[in-house]
Parts: sequence; C-alpha cells; structure tokens
Amino acid sequence: MTAGVEAQAPRLSSLEIAAGMPLGGVGARDLPRSIGRGPLAALEAAITPALERPPCLIAFSGGRDSSALLAVASRTARRSGLAEPIPATLRFSAAEAEEGHWQEIVLAHLGLSEWYRHEAGEELGLLGPVAREALDREGLLWPPNTHLLAPLLEAARGGSLISGVGGDELFGGWRFARLGSALRGRARPGRAELRAAGRALAPPPLRRRYLRGRSPRLRWLRAEAQRRFAAATCAAEAAEPVRWRPWVEWLAHHRYPALIRRSGETLARAHGAAVAYPFLDPGFIAEMRCLPAARRGERTTLMRTQFGGLLPEAVLSRTDKADFTAAVWTEETRALAERCRDGLAPEIAALVDGEALAEQWRSARPDFRSSTLLQAGWLGRAGTAENKPSGAGSVASLVREGSGHG
Repeated sequence: MTAGVEAQAPRLSSLEIAAGMPLGGVGARDLPRSIGRGPLAALEAAITPALERPPCLIAFSGGRDSSALLAVASRTARRSGLAEPIPATLRFSAAEAEEGHWQEIVLAHLGLSEWYRHEAGEELGLLGPVAREALDREGLLWPPNTHLLAPLLEAARGGSLISGVGGDELFGGWRFARLGSALRGRARPGRAELRAAGRALAPPPLRRRYLRGRSPRLRWLRAEAQRRFAAATCAAEAAEPVRWRPWVEWLAHHRYPALIRRSGETLARAHGAAVAYPFLDPGFIAEMRCLPAARRGERTTLMRTQFGGLLPEAVLSRTDKADFTAAVWTEETRALAERCRDGLAPEIAALVDGEALAEQWRSARPDFRSSTLLQAGWLGRAGTAENKPSGAGSVASLVREGSGHG
C-alpha cells in the first residue's frame, strides 16, 4: 500500500499456507489525510500513471469492479488527451466464468472498440505451464491464481496493466452495512441486524466465543491446526470495527493487499510491464474512509454513489458474479495434484491430513483455499527449494519463519 508497508515484504506462515489465506494485519499505520477531493477524483489520480505508460490494459471480466475501473480510466484518458485504455479479457470455456453478455453491455456503453481477448485453456490451470513457469521462476505467489495475469501482462509488455483487485473487499466487505442503514433509519432492522448489533456491542471475549462456533472448518487441517486457524480467524473478526471509518482503516491494515501487490509486481517485472491496483491505492482508500454517512451502505449503494452515471444501472446493481474455480482446476492440474502431497515441507505437512487433502483435490469442486497447498507441494516435489536461490523459485520466498500465525 505504501512504500513502508511494501518494504516489509509480508510473507505467509506455514499455517497460512495450509489454510490458503493470510490471517492478520500488518500492524498500525496511518492512511494519508483526505484532501477533500472525493473518491472518484482520487481514483482518477491513481489510474493516471498507468494511462501515461501505454499501452494501458485493464483486466476486464465484465464484473462491477473491472467495469468501474474501465469507465473511470476511459473518462480520464479522454479528458487528459491520453490513449484510451484497452479492456483485456481472459475467455474461459467454463460456463460459470462466462460474462460475455455483461462485457458487451459495458463496452457498448463506454464506446470502446479495441478489446484484447485471450482464449484461456489448460495452460492457465493452477498447475498449468503458465503457473509452473511462474512458480519455478518466482516461488510461491499469493493468491494462487496470480499467474492469470501473465497473458495480460505479456500483452501489456512495455506498458501497464490495471487490476480491480480490492474492490470486492472495499465495496462489499463491510459486514455491518445493513446495521448502519438500520441505525440511520434507512432500513427497518430485522433479526440479522439485531444479532449484528448484539455482536457489535458485546465485549471482545464474548464476541470471540460466539464466533468460534461459526469459524469455517477446513477439512484437510489436522485438529490442532484447525484450532489455531479458528482462533486466528475469530480473533481477527472479533477485532473488526463496526463503524465505517475505523473499518476502512482496519481493512487497509490487513496483510492481504501487500501480499497481492508483491506477487503481482513480481510477475509484472518478469513480463516487462507495470501493474497497478487503484482500489488498493492509499489516497483512494483515504477518501473512501471519509465518505459521508448518506453515501455509505451495502455494495450496490456504494457502487451507485461512486459510479452512478458512468455505467448502466443494470451493471451497478447486478448481484451475480462469475466463478473461475472450475476454469483453473483443469484436467492437467487434477492429474498433477496426485504428486503434490509428498512435496509439502515438514512444518506444513504436519498441519495437514494428507488423505483429506487428496480427497479435496479429487472432489468435483475443490475448495480454492487448498490451492496454495497444491502449489507449495508442487514446488517442494520439484525440488525447486534446493535448486533455486533464496527468494526465487522456492516456497521460502513467501513463507516467514515459524509454523504459526503471528
């Protein structure tokens, strides 16, 4: 997010690799002061450096976040006399990943004619040749689908690629949005809002006790690892602020944005391009933190207040979303998965029930959180950790010392 945070090069612990997700923040740090320009102006400022490094591609799925970035970038380029951004789309054969209808609506509305499309097949699987090349060269990347940027970065070689990562969390992650609307009299409180109010007002120990029984169960974790995972997730959720401004700061402190940026920038350098994450830009987040109460709310409310007039209402208010799980769990990946259990480092393997993990990977719809273990196992089995220098081509490049969290 900021130079100081990125310099810390956050890494995953063994437990986080086993769980497939970061489990905590990076520690307290201040966002910049709002200068009163508003989120949209801040987003334009975050996008402009990428537009000034053409060709500027935008990873465009047709979802709300990528559509919003494309709309803002197009308007900014036209106002500034810069080359228009190029929507760049991965096209998968899996039906649940298909968003062609929405893509056509957005592009027609924005009046964009140039459109880069990459037909994606087996090569973009979690253990396909593109992912294996990135793993062998860079080591473990998080999230495990970072390699999907590779063909888009190659198309942007010498220029820049804009990603909409971070939009889901900032626009749709505030779990107390409905409670806030109810407290402001904009919605009638129901049972869910009353329960949320009870949790919000409860002391942290009581909140943790309530949440412990609702912690997700990862079936491939051994009992002690599951206990530690539950404790970490409950502690994080119990500490989540209820009010909007502290919540935005809490979200900005989380380690996941720094991990995403580190992996994306590492991959981009290999392809001779720059990658930008405008929704993770500290100036934009600072302006979002200062949104007036009347402009806050659930995801659709936030999309309308920020991007109303830039996109059709049908796009701003859509509730469906593409799912790329099947697209990356290709036949080749499933075949190679059989070899990966034995490649896990001892401190990671100790946290995992090997048979349950194999069963997960053989299932019709594997839990995406198990993908980090899949790639870690591939790296270990390939002997990459011994054959590559530290910091490249090894599990150690994203793992910090110790097998626990924090």
